[in-house]
Amino acid sequence: MKVSIAAARRACEAVGARGVVLIGFDARGQFGCASYGETKQECAETRPTCDAIADALLAGTIPAPLFTVNDAKRSLLGLTP
Repeated sequence: MKVSIAAARRACEAVGARGVVLIGFDARGQFGCASYGETKQECAETRPTCDAIADALLAGTIPAPLFTVNDAKRSLLGLTP
């Protein structure tokens, strides 16, 4: 899944922030992450946070939303789809 920098920029403008990390999740359990900073320096400072969040999601050290668990995994976990 791809999250665009343009979408992160729009989110930044919408909330009046200097920088944002935008993460999107789909129903297949995939995610995308993009960061945006208003200046090159702010962008450079925000990017490592985005990377760390993506790494932690991939490693399972921070949970993804439950809806990203596919139906087979839900069944194994005893959850209803």
